[in-house]
Amino acid sequence: MVIGVCGYGYSGSGALLDYLRQWDECSCSLTVPEFDISYVPHGLQDLEYQLMERRTRYISSHGAIRDFKKMICGMDTPRCRFRKLTGNGFWARSFRFIDELVQVSWRGNTPIDRYGKGFTGSIMAGRKRHLISIYERVSGRKWPYSKRDTMYLSVMPENFYDSARSYLRDVMEMLGYDLGRTVLLNQPFDVYDPRRSMKFFDDPKAVLVDRDPRDIYVLAKCYLRSNGAFIPTDDVEDYIRYHRLVRNDALPSDPDIMRMRYEDLIYDYERTGKRLTDFLGLGDIGSGEKKYFDPAVSIDNTQLFLKHPELAGDIRRIEEALPEYLYPFEKFSLRPRHSQEPF
Repeated sequence: MVIGVCGYGYSGSGALLDYLRQWDECSCSLTVPEFDISYVPHGLQDLEYQLMERRTRYISSHGAIRDFKKMICGMDTPRCRFRKLTGNGFWARSFRFIDELVQVSWRGNTPIDRYGKGFTGSIMAGRKRHLISIYERVSGRKWPYSKRDTMYLSVMPENFYDSARSYLRDVMEMLGYDLGRTVLLNQPFDVYDPRRSMKFFDDPKAVLVDRDPRDIYVLAKCYLRSNGAFIPTDDVEDYIRYHRLVRNDALPSDPDIMRMRYEDLIYDYERTGKRLTDFLGLGDIGSGEKKYFDPAVSIDNTQLFLKHPELAGDIRRIEEALPEYLYPFEKFSLRPRHSQEPF
């Protein structure tokens, strides 16, 4: 089984990872980056769309395969953890996966190869096309240097899903996961529509973690700074729109997908643990309980908005605009000490 712990960005999924890696039956690695190959732009979902669902006259499979290869090269730079953990293994296995899907390849080019070159590049490409047309008209021959790129064609390959699952199994193994145990992955499924990503994994289960919007706002604005720049905090109204839009995903009920609140791990520890183990089919936690996650310590990561009275106006506005996302702290007698910085 593959357990995917998924969050919206600093919404508490890391705490759930720490909680679940207390089980000996789970194979987990903190050295592996977010395992988001399936849904990152130009990843497996984009590849699936162009090869399996839609194709265009511009040979969209060529563009999708080219972009997937560029994405892999970006993930496999010398300083990247994939390279550090697998050597050339990740790069080589990724390109072999593509080779399994390509049905026809040849030397040539397509109009999409000219896109994205910027203003100067577009001017130069236009002049080159003009010179080529003059050459061919005068000489009566085809321009001899037009076949400069490898073209890829793949239309509804029957082996797509089997090859994708085999590819991810091999990558997980190269990264050090024990596939004979329950594999615990960080962010392997798209939190907005996990089922689309889950099809690339064997026996997947997804747990989606969210957090009180007041704490996410304070965390991004006051502590994360540039690391949290993907969350708008300069204007509280922008933050409110952002929070609501990225969670505007009314997913149907799914027996393999569970939603939970980060705060439940702290304020309702026993009942939340039972709910998780029942859903995931995990056995007894044994002597490892609270080895990596201790609610008595993590409580200091909650109700951060109380530490910042200077943001009282913004917090009040969030409470007015996003009441359905607020955590009911008032139902519990536990209170954070806030004796240290959030972690």
